[in-house]
Amino acid sequence: MVKVVFHSARDSLVQRDRSANRFLVLEHDVQVGRTTGTANMISSMQKHQVTRLVVVTAMGVGESWDTLSWMNKLFFATLLKSARDDHETQETAVKESGVDWTIIRPSGLQDSPRTGVYDYGENIKAKNSTIARADVADLILKTLEDARLIGQAVTVTN
Repeated sequence: MVKVVFHSARDSLVQRDRSANRFLVLEHDVQVGRTTGTANMISSMQKHQVTRLVVVTAMGVGESWDTLSWMNKLFFATLLKSARDDHETQETAVKESGVDWTIIRPSGLQDSPRTGVYDYGENIKAKNSTIARADVADLILKTLEDARLIGQAVTVTN
């Protein structure tokens, strides 16, 4: 059983359920910045001895930069520079947190039904420029059950 905990980036509230001992923390408030919200969440996780963290950033962040086309690199380096910089700092905080982390880097998110058909792995190239949010959610749930993904940053694309 996975206990779902809604978390606001404005605070550091994560409660530990002693009976289930498993969590899915859904970040829903990025107005304070991804890095600040993630740092608050990690601090609270450490305080409450919650050890598993799955964070969604974006394809093109970190080591996945080299998988982008030159056009996407131009787009991320100019129009989305501040968002990319925030994701980079966020990922660094996650990697240095001391918790069991997995970073998921989707290609462009779209609102469409779950297909269940997607590829994921470290630094794979996107087959398409978009992926359904529902497919990313599907991978998040699978990640919670797959210890092989701890300490990895994976790209997900369909």
